[in-house]
Amino acid sequence: MASKTPPIKINKSASALVGAGVLWTVYTVFGNDQALIGSQLDESVTTTAKIIFFLIGAMTIVEVIDAHNGFEHAALLSVDVTRAEPAQILRHRAGAARK
Repeated sequence: MASKTPPIKINKSASALVGAGVLWTVYTVFGNDQALIGSQLDESVTTTAKIIFFLIGAMTIVEVIDAHNGFEHAALLSVDVTRAEPAQILRHRAGAARK
């Protein structure tokens, strides 16, 4: 019986950041127009920072909602509207409002 070797754990974020750094370094060393490269790098870093700050804010909101069991409360309010009769939906909403 052959023994299985454990999978190699690779941090994808770290390897992506190192790869991006190497690529930008090579591009800067072998590029001719340093002003153009500087503006392109500035635009790339700015766009990446905007995305990261948005994701940090969104993840913070989700964590706060989860910490207060907000998703469990939302699940109690949900009803399958594709299969329910309108009167059933109204009764479900009225019952959930009283809780």
